[in-house]
Amino acid sequence: MEPTQTKLLDIAVELFAEQGFSGVSMRNIARAAGITPAAIYHHFANKDALYVAALEHVYASQAMELVTEA
Repeated sequence: MEPTQTKLLDIAVELFAEQGFSGVSMRNIARAAGITPAAIYHHFANKDALYVAALEHVYASQAMELVTEA
């Protein structure tokens, strides 16, 4: 995964957790990441795709923590 994509996912997870899906715009995420809104679409087709990827990112991180603890 590209560093920019990982950064976007980390930011999206935080914003979605704080404000909910409908409370966050692609513009909010772009601003927090320091990129243009159009740049997000290089990595994710739309907000729904970013949301699903953010959820997968969180679950994958949690799963890795569980595996390394075992």
